[in-house]
Amino acid sequence: MLRDVSLPNWRDVSLSKALSSLLRHNAVRAGIAIRPDAFCLVDDVLQARDLRILAATVADVERVVENSPKQRFEVRREAGELLIRAVQGHSMPEVQHDLFLRNLSVDDEDLPEVCVHGTKEMFLPSILHRGLLAGGLRGSRNHVHCQPFEPFDERVRSGFRDDSEIAIYLDLRRALADGVPFSVSRNNVILSPGIDGVIPPVYFVRVRNLVTDTDLVQTAAGSSGAQSSSGGLHWLCGLWKDTNGSRYKLSHGEDGVMSVCTTRPSGEVIHASGLIHVDEKDGDKIIWGRPGARQYILERQTHRSLCWRARSIAQPFIWERLEEPEIPEDDKARRARHRREWCDDATLGRRIADRLEAILGRPFPTLELRCGRWCP
Repeated sequence: MLRDVSLPNWRDVSLSKALSSLLRHNAVRAGIAIRPDAFCLVDDVLQARDLRILAATVADVERVVENSPKQRFEVRREAGELLIRAVQGHSMPEVQHDLFLRNLSVDDEDLPEVCVHGTKEMFLPSILHRGLLAGGLRGSRNHVHCQPFEPFDERVRSGFRDDSEIAIYLDLRRALADGVPFSVSRNNVILSPGIDGVIPPVYFVRVRNLVTDTDLVQTAAGSSGAQSSSGGLHWLCGLWKDTNGSRYKLSHGEDGVMSVCTTRPSGEVIHASGLIHVDEKDGDKIIWGRPGARQYILERQTHRSLCWRARSIAQPFIWERLEEPEIPEDDKARRARHRREWCDDATLGRRIADRLEAILGRPFPTLELRCGRWCP
């Protein structure tokens, strides 16, 4: 589903993209002074190379800011000088986000009921293993971006790409209660740096394919849908240790089977496997074991600890994670990652422009691929 939008002015689109790149990522590199609250002088911004190529004026900048459908920018006049900043999406360490983002709290009366992140289907296996990474695989931003509305809601301005194929819903209230920081920008984008740069999969409550309009996997934080599987439980994989010194290696197999390799302090090694699923009555509990045999209950404590106990035994064991789960990467995923890191359209456009500038001996605008053609 595409939103109903009018045909854009391509010069304004180019100016908007140049401003986004400069104010979010490249101001310091371009020699432009940026304040901790992300504001820059418009006069300084207009001297940047890409804006000089577009012959941009103050009026052009004000028009782009006012007409931006995603409300990416904010302008302000102080002491007779016009300032501009991007309202979110920064990657520069000089920017202090607490100065212009509103921090969310679990006690907020207006805490959004929906918190959803959009992505491509090719990234889903990695996300289910590692979680949502701030800035994605390339770490190009400081936050994971989400929106407080359902996908394709008319109120959505930014934070969710129109070409997203997968929607990942987060349990915002639970994540805040566990200490995962979240904030909201002026254009209503929910942002989080995660914990050590990651929002763990334990906070996923739903994963939906927007192309087929079906739920894909059951998650540890939510209930199962008609087409659910145990795919959302991959966050359990990895190495754990209990308070008695025993170590447990968990690995996820086919058909809902989880294997556990236990290493006792004495060196004894025990291998076991069993079916694993989320408890239908309590989504916080995960059941592991074989039907007719002893079953165990796993309950999440934090994103790095869980409680493990047998159904018939009240005494629990607390497990702490020792390492993050490994991410299987097949040849197709590896080739796709190399294309994103080294051969994406933006990088190629920049390289072509740099080469033309060296040949022509004058500034040349960054090229963009539009309708199969490289255009300035």
